[in-house]
Amino acid sequence: MILFGIVAGAVVACGGGGGKGSSETVGPRTVESRVTTGIPDLDQPLNTALSGDAIEMARLTGYQRVNCSKFPVGDNPPPVCRQDEADGTSVEVFATVTCQGKLSWVRPEDVPDAYKSALGGENVQLAGVYAPKPATSRFDSQYVAVITSGPPSGVGVYIHSGRIVALEDACGNASRLLAADRVASFVIQPTAGAGTAVAATP
Repeated sequence: MILFGIVAGAVVACGGGGGKGSSETVGPRTVESRVTTGIPDLDQPLNTALSGDAIEMARLTGYQRVNCSKFPVGDNPPPVCRQDEADGTSVEVFATVTCQGKLSWVRPEDVPDAYKSALGGENVQLAGVYAPKPATSRFDSQYVAVITSGPPSGVGVYIHSGRIVALEDACGNASRLLAADRVASFVIQPTAGAGTAVAATP
């Protein structure tokens, strides 16, 4: 289940650091359009991710509801419960995918920092955008944008209905996120040297 949560106000104002921030709400920001696909539900989150604006990305985040565990185990463990949460409490979290393909969970107040870490580089470039095959789709994602921030860093940005629903670490090899076994069809074709390509239009 995807929750189209809006991170605003104090949570975003403190940048995910947990400190006291302004109680003013944060409205949508105007993001420079670097790429136009003609698909509104794709263009806004894609251009926001390319902008590196962690606050606006947090506003466009689609969260999951997952039951937490006091002692999470398994290949894809649930989020760990906080001290004031009973075991099995349904909590709001954002998904990240590790190098091993396993899930890790980020609480809403830490989401801006997760975006800064994944997409906050100085040389942010677009390697390609595609509709994923069902076997590699995450959280009903309709599109995956592969973005690099200087080799070898890279991340897959999973998008559903205008929201960013997950991130996947490229683990130093952004081209693996563009492999044929992942791609149903390309929205933006990768250029030569995929993984370090400049933003392109279809």
